[in-house]
This record gives sequence, C-alpha cells and structure tokens, in this order.
Amino acid sequence: MGKSSWDEQEEAFFGSSSFNTGRRKESNPRQEGEKKKHAMDKISGAVHALKAGVRQLSNPTAWTPSYPAAATSQRPHFVPPTTATTVKPSSKNSAVAKRPSPNNKLPFSSWSDIANRVIQNCSSVVPICVACGTIAPHRYQYHPFFPKEIACVTHTNIGKCNSCGRFEPLESYFSSSYNALFVDLEDKQRKVCSACFRSVILDSQDISLLWTSIVKFLDEELLLFADVPVKRQMENIPILIVGHDGLNDPSVRGSGHGVGATRGLCMYEYRYHPLGGHLKQYLDITRRSTSTSTNRASAALSSVLNVVSKGLTSSNITAILCLKGLPRDLAGSILAHEATHAWFKLHPSYDPTKPTMPAQVEEGCCQLVAYLYLTHLQQYYRDDSAPDYGSDGQPTDKKLRQYFRYCIETDTSEVYGEGFRLAAAAFAKVGNASALLEHVAINGSFPIL
Repeated sequence: MGKSSWDEQEEAFFGSSSFNTGRRKESNPRQEGEKKKHAMDKISGAVHALKAGVRQLSNPTAWTPSYPAAATSQRPHFVPPTTATTVKPSSKNSAVAKRPSPNNKLPFSSWSDIANRVIQNCSSVVPICVACGTIAPHRYQYHPFFPKEIACVTHTNIGKCNSCGRFEPLESYFSSSYNALFVDLEDKQRKVCSACFRSVILDSQDISLLWTSIVKFLDEELLLFADVPVKRQMENIPILIVGHDGLNDPSVRGSGHGVGATRGLCMYEYRYHPLGGHLKQYLDITRRSTSTSTNRASAALSSVLNVVSKGLTSSNITAILCLKGLPRDLAGSILAHEATHAWFKLHPSYDPTKPTMPAQVEEGCCQLVAYLYLTHLQQYYRDDSAPDYGSDGQPTDKKLRQYFRYCIETDTSEVYGEGFRLAAAAFAKVGNASALLEHVAINGSFPIL
C-alpha cells in the first residue's frame, strides 16, 4: 500500500519509523497515556539535568575543563573566562590545550541566564511547581492573581510572601533570581519575596516620608481639607513602624486595618466635659415646650453652650502604627486607610457622646480611600504600558499595585469587603470623595442612592 502525502510529510519530519509507515493504526488511549507520561518524564529529567548544569556553571571554581590525554602535564590552573590563555605544548607532537576564549563561548552568567529563560518559557506552556520544579503536577495549589504561581499540594507547609502571597521556592530548588529565596524579616516567621523587598519599609524615618505624601494626596487629590481645616493636625501625627506583636497586642486599642492580623492602627483619645452637654440637652427640651420668643433666646444660649461644650470636648490622634516589612505602595495604602480614620476623629462633627459610626460604613470609606490612593499611583507613574514582569522574572511594581487593588475588590468580609463595595457605589453616584466623606462624617451613614 502506497504512502499518503501526510505519511510522507511525517517521515520527512520525524524520520522513518514503524508508526508512520503503512496504514495508520487505531489509537489506544492507554498507550497514548503511557506515551504522554513517558514524554513528560523525559522533559522533567531534561529540565532537572539542565538546572544541575546551571548550578555547576554558576560556580566557576568547581568547574574543571577537560584536556587531551597527551597534554595532561601541561594543564594550567583555572583562569576566569574573562581572559584567554593558550598553553604551549612541550613538543611538536603534543596536543594543544587552549582555554576557551570569551569571543568563542559565552560566560557562565550568560549560560545561567539562557537556561533560566528556557525554564521560564517552559512554565508558560506547562505548569511547573515554583517550590520544587516538578513539571505538570497532577494536583496543585495556585495563586488566585499570579497565574504562574502554582505549587504541589504535597507542600503543606510552603512559605508565602507576607505582602503578595506568592509561594517560596525550596532551598534545594534555588538557583537564580527567577526562583530566589525569600527574605526573613525575623518577625513571627514573616517573609517577603524579592519583588516586594525592592521597596520594603523597615524604619520609621521611611514611613514618615511616605506619610507626607499621603497627607498631600488627601489635600490635593481628594480635597479633604478644603472645608475641614485639620491638615496641620494630620501632618503632626506621629507615624511609627512596629512589628507583628506591637500591632496585635490586645491592650492596644484603636481603629485597626486588616482581617485577622492587623497591619495598621490609628490610636486616638478624646476629652469630654459633661457640663456643656447636659445644659445643651436641657435647653433643647425647654425650647420645644415654650413660646417662640423664649425659643429664640434658648437657641442663642444653646449655640453658645454648644461652642463651650466643643471646647471642653476634643479628640486627639496619639499615633498611627504600621506593620514593618511591607512594600512601599502597600504601606502607603494602609496609611491612607488609617488617615481616613484620623480625619473622621478630627472632624468638627465628631461627638464621642453619640452612638459610634457603624464599622461597615467607616471601614468601607477607609478602604475606598486606600483604593483611590493605589489608583492615583497607577496614574502618577503612567506605567500602564509597562510589562507585568521584569527581566529578572519578578512582578513589577505595577503588577503588585494591581494585586493590592485586587485584594480590596475581592475582600469577602462583611465589614471591609462589603463596606468597600457600598462606599464605592456611593462614590460612583456622588462623584466626589470629599462630599461623600463629609456626608458620612455628619450623618454616620452612606447617602441614599
């Protein structure tokens, strides 16, 4: 039986073999599965061998070049590949051993980079465990935002970045910046990946500079100080960076940020003298039960006592705490959240004697301001066309900001998540953050849409 054109093309490409000559046999699912498994095992072995070669090439002192047997006595000491050295033979019949010239062969770092790029290209086609390098694991866990972040389900105690949640590679799999080990913050076993570590905030001096930009954002972008002159008070708030235990101490009270482990805290205190409040309440009752002329006098006196009572009642922000070891943009969004708490407490309409604002309303507004801050950074840097991953294979700052916004959008908690969605709906309707927050500060609720 003659070969078809398809068989001829197969033979030309793959070479002559038993499976592409003559009539094509019916495929057996079991055999096909075994072939696929065998192919995947070969790919996995090739990649592991490639990685082993990369590790060996990345350590020049452990590499020994091979020379012909006749030139054994003339083997030179190892010379780095930045210089070319030629060993002259002792006789004309001896073989010539030459050190590889950089003009002919790539340096070790280039080979390592090429190998890692091959691994990265493989991961875009076939899922690879970022922890151990297993190709196409049968069962794996994955990151909901970073599609390449998958890990075998057998890694039950796998480390994660404290900021972006990406998986930490095992030490045995560490070979380059593509799968670099995480940085230990020495704070309750918290670690950060190399992408988040690029702009990590570790001391109060850095966080103070960031706080200045947050106050500027509230003033110039959101116009929160146009009708509420508390900018000077906001600028003078002490900003401290603390560890995990300092934020999650039960004795520390304030308006916190974060479900579970707290990442930010606004600490405040207020002073209240009951004299003004009791007199004002008495005059309000009297005014409703007396004549019009008497009401006018009571209203005037009540307004005076109202000023006196506000002088006797004051709210003060003692400090704002932020968790150390967070990347700059994430720390900035947390400070924007806590700054909104401070703005509510310093607002002239804030009265500690009245029922407190519902947590869902206040936290929703704070999350909205944090989200607007991250959006402002995206517009400020104008990096919409920038790549999501850098040349080192790590997420760029643009990609991380997108993830931080994604966390706010997809939060499922009743207070923070649903509160943000209600605040965002109100903001879309009102179209002005200053007007929205002013209404919430006075009325303690979102405007009726």
